[in-house]
Amino acid sequence: MDQLTHVLAGMPYPAAFWQVIAWADYNGVDSQLREIMRKLPAKTYLSLRDVAVSLERCQLPPNSGNGSAGRPPRPA
Repeated sequence: MDQLTHVLAGMPYPAAFWQVIAWADYNGVDSQLREIMRKLPAKTYLSLRDVAVSLERCQLPPNSGNGSAGRPPRPA
């Protein structure tokens, strides 16, 4: 989160997906964070927190948070 805060410092919101990426690029985002940021939904972001929450969701494994974690699949 520290690097995200750094590369998006001063970002005017609301901001479109492409503006968030461009701002991060301008501020020297590293390649690892940039690749993760490319997975962000193409939407309008209202704040740094909005970007951070969306970024966290992009990094969650499939089926996270749906209550079925750790359960075996149902038989067909």
